Amino acid sequence: MEGAYLLATLSAAMFIGSYLAGSIPLAFTLSQSRIRLLSIFGAGLLVGTALCVIIPEGVESLYGAQ
Repeated sequence: MEGAYLLATLSAAMFIGSYLAGSIPLAFTLSQSRIRLLSIFGAGLLVGTALCVIIPEGVESLYGAQ
């Protein structure tokens, strides 16, 4: 059950962070360089959170298969 709560928390954080990072350029008038920076931040947040979930599950399944 503990893993399910962690997965739900990380998924919610990834959703909120990606949504906010995508909403900021729509709410403000930003220069092209700032929009690029926010886009990179959102992509990094998405990839980082996905890796925090995928890598531990992969390691656990590898050790469980032995």
